[in-house]
Amino acid sequence: MSQPLSEGGNEGLVCCVEIFLVDGDSFPLGEVKEMRLISIMCVLALAALTSLAIPAVADEADWINAAVAIPAEVDVVDDLIQDLKYGTPDVRQNAAVELGVSNDTRAVDPLIEALKDEDEWVRWSAAWALGEIGDARAVDPLIEAVTDKNRGIRISAASSLVKLGRIEYLDQIITALKDENEDVRLDAALELREIGDTSAVGPLIEALKDENAKVRRAAAEALGKISDPRAVDPLIVALKDENEDVRWFAAEALGKIGDPRAVDPLIEDLKDQEVQVRYNAAGALGEIGDPRAVDPLIDALKDENWLIRHRSAQALGKIGDPKAVAALTYLANNDIEAQVRQTASNALEAIENTGE
Repeated sequence: MSQPLSEGGNEGLVCCVEIFLVDGDSFPLGEVKEMRLISIMCVLALAALTSLAIPAVADEADWINAAVAIPAEVDVVDDLIQDLKYGTPDVRQNAAVELGVSNDTRAVDPLIEALKDEDEWVRWSAAWALGEIGDARAVDPLIEAVTDKNRGIRISAASSLVKLGRIEYLDQIITALKDENEDVRLDAALELREIGDTSAVGPLIEALKDENAKVRRAAAEALGKISDPRAVDPLIVALKDENEDVRWFAAEALGKIGDPRAVDPLIEDLKDQEVQVRYNAAGALGEIGDPRAVDPLIDALKDENWLIRHRSAQALGKIGDPKAVAALTYLANNDIEAQVRQTASNALEAIENTGE
């Protein structure tokens, strides 16, 4: 289902704001993420100006895939393969990533060749892309890449092998969580997030205590994706981390797990000094759906930041408690931000439907 961005309000713009709250290191390659986010912004701007129909999508990953897929009728794989063979290192790296996103098997042989590229970022991207495409022809070359002199590439190759069914390589990634090099530990946590295997839960819980905040943040994000209840109590502890990004991802992870043990700590986070933390705490409370969160979320409708009012209204709509009707009605009629008014109206409609 698609709709022009110029119709139906600014929901797409809000989604894009949510994406840009994410730090670049949340993706395997920060530089690649920056490039792809620019693509998203261009798509959104084009849609706003031309009423281009764009997919109605639910999360950041879908937005990224939507951005690189428009226009769908244009086949760029052959051009990307040429870029991978003959471009500068940056061009080759970006081509490898986009070929991975394409899931086109025509890219398999060129990407296998790129595993021997002189540039380590190109080799890293090629290893990742082969895991995304999932073609069995890549298994033996990736096994060879596991011995690459660069530890990050070894982890990337091992992760792709796990995606291709060679689960025995998972231990290599888990072991890297304790590597002396913080960048290797970060890569390992990010790869474990992508794999999502429950055997990594214990080591990722330990990684929540890592001295490096980026590693702790990646561990929290990975635990959210895996959504194992064993992580609830350690993630609640992480809500008090000194680093705001760790608190932010811990809140998001607890929302994905959906365990009611997290409700009271998340309610406390609605008063965190950082916008991102309050935002994810409100979202998490909506996902859990516990009625204890209704009054605190009603109070959060008064937050000075419009994103918090928006997210709190969404959460109240998901919970569906009629107690929120009066506050949401006020918001729908009086908030200075059109998006917040629309979100409040949507929440009121959701509550009304819940009562039917």
